[in-house]
Amino acid sequence: MHANEAVVVEDSFNGIRAGLDAGCYVIAYRGTEIKQDTSGAHETVESYRDLDVKKLRESNWRFR
Repeated sequence: MHANEAVVVEDSFNGIRAGLDAGCYVIAYRGTEIKQDTSGAHETVESYRDLDVKKLRESNWRFR
């Protein structure tokens, strides 16, 4: 698997930055009590239930 085929779900600024720097698609998780800056992620979810795997499979999110 290449980084451009991976999805990272992260709740911290540093984790989001690491995923982006690696070339991954990054989803910010904001469901924790401690809120951090998640503005750099490609998308944000409030609950793991909001993760739509079918949508990810059907979309062409891979970076080229």
